[in-house]
Amino acid sequence: MSTKNNINDLLIKYKPKVLRFTGSNFPTELWSNNQIKNLKKLSA
Repeated sequence: MSTKNNINDLLIKYKPKVLRFTGSNFPTELWSNNQIKNLKKLSA
């Protein structure tokens, strides 16, 4: 559980770098959904 949260934090903090490494592994739809979820968490 805590590992998942750490990964989410890293994605939020280092979006450009993470996109560079994981862009080929993550479909754009999945990435968009994750960003929307993260934005909702941050704004809540």
